[in-house]
Amino acid sequence: MLYRVVILSLIVLLTLSSCGTMEIRIEKTPTPDQAAIATLVSLMFTGTQYAQVATQKALPPTPLPPSGQVSGHICYPSENIPEMLAYFRNVSDNRLTELPISEDQDTYTLQLPEGTYVAYAWAPEYQVGGMYSRAVTCGLAEACNDHTPVTFKVESGISLENVDICDWVIPSRNLPLPPGNILPGAPTSEPPPLSSD
Repeated sequence: MLYRVVILSLIVLLTLSSCGTMEIRIEKTPTPDQAAIATLVSLMFTGTQYAQVATQKALPPTPLPPSGQVSGHICYPSENIPEMLAYFRNVSDNRLTELPISEDQDTYTLQLPEGTYVAYAWAPEYQVGGMYSRAVTCGLAEACNDHTPVTFKVESGISLENVDICDWVIPSRNLPLPPGNILPGAPTSEPPPLSSD
């Protein structure tokens, strides 16, 4: 029996010696290298910037609708011009463009998309309104009593002047109101008939 134990021990020793040195390795958790992390973050940031630039170059810019410039005078039947809102209504689709008018502002300029428009304004609380009408194009003389709104055409790249919102004797019931507003005592707020000018 002892003989067998000795032989087995020799076999084990010979096997171990033929395999080389026996090493026991302990895996260590690598510690993060701050410089490597900073480099990685910098590369990620730079890559994101390049991706954004590439995306912007790849997407075509949204084209703006063709537009023209409109300007004119603001009048009011008083020494002072109150704050008001001027409206420019596209007669084909009834879209409104609003333009705030400051106190004592007597001129305006704005860009409008191409189309055919009428221009009018309302003083605060819709007490009185004014319009660019045939009376204005007539010269606002005593004989100029046609208060029909004048339509004007806005074309791309063209400056249109003298769209003067100066007819303030137009009856309120004939002046269009912004959507959702009704004059006191008025049954409807239908827009007035348009001239063919």
